[in-house]
Amino acid sequence: MSAFNPPKSLSKEDIRNIADVRRNLWSAGFKGLAWGLMGGGAVVFGLRNAPLAKMGLEVLTKYRSTNHAMLIIMGSGASVSFFSALAAGRNSMYLMEDVLLKSRYDTLSPYQKAVAAKGLGMDDDQKLLQKMEESHRCVPQGQWRLLLPRRLAPKTQP
Repeated sequence: MSAFNPPKSLSKEDIRNIADVRRNLWSAGFKGLAWGLMGGGAVVFGLRNAPLAKMGLEVLTKYRSTNHAMLIIMGSGASVSFFSALAAGRNSMYLMEDVLLKSRYDTLSPYQKAVAAKGLGMDDDQKLLQKMEESHRCVPQGQWRLLLPRRLAPKTQP
């Protein structure tokens, strides 16, 4: 699925909701980047111009270098961008609920259609479970107790 070729199971409103969520994420990320860069610049300006020795913060005087300034500005920009996009995504999840529920079972992928055509698909659950058990069984039946500690092994009746 791409933005230009959505699945046929989605309505125009669902496609619009997906676009709105995507737009909210990107705009919140860029706004967070701008606020983070400005905040980091303010912190660097404060570190360079504040009388830290008079305030009892001599420890912070080593962070006045240009290398630390770039780290503070870029780190704050990236972190505020990430967290604002994260918050926007969480706030926009109500728009995605209908889309996720609608596309949950309506359509099958090409792989699912191929599996269903071979008789192993969604129609015959017992056959599918049997094949899964056979493929995932690594220990012969009846010998699995040997792998567990005695306290975890189930009690068998004689």
